Amino acid sequence: MDLTDCDPVDPRSVQQLPQNIVHIAAPIGDPVRVTVPPEVADGPWWSVAQYATPRGVQRVVEFSPSDTLYTKKFLSEPDAVLLGIEIWSPSTVFQDAPQGVESVDGEILMRGTFTIDTVPDGFTVGNTTELPDVRR
Repeated sequence: MDLTDCDPVDPRSVQQLPQNIVHIAAPIGDPVRVTVPPEVADGPWWSVAQYATPRGVQRVVEFSPSDTLYTKKFLSEPDAVLLGIEIWSPSTVFQDAPQGVESVDGEILMRGTFTIDTVPDGFTVGNTTELPDVRR
């Protein structure tokens, strides 16, 4: 499914779409395993994990090529507490690129974003400084 011919077209903007965030507390020291369905893993996908560290909040973005990985493990440790996980599944729709797909303008629309809030029960982030993303 590449989502190039959606009918009817949803008139809402991305900001107007409802969000459904699942909360599953991940105790510090326990791993969290996320398995994506074949419909996601058939194509490329990204995982974005957000951690509270002593230096601030850090996102770790990892790319998974098509048909290579269905399950990922995320660790929550005292110096890197897992706050949340997002799974991004891209479509083949490219928007806001007046010069075409070869231009540096535009962005790829996601056909789905799955969000899990993993903040441990009772945990508060001590340092909210946003750190640069780590890409793997």
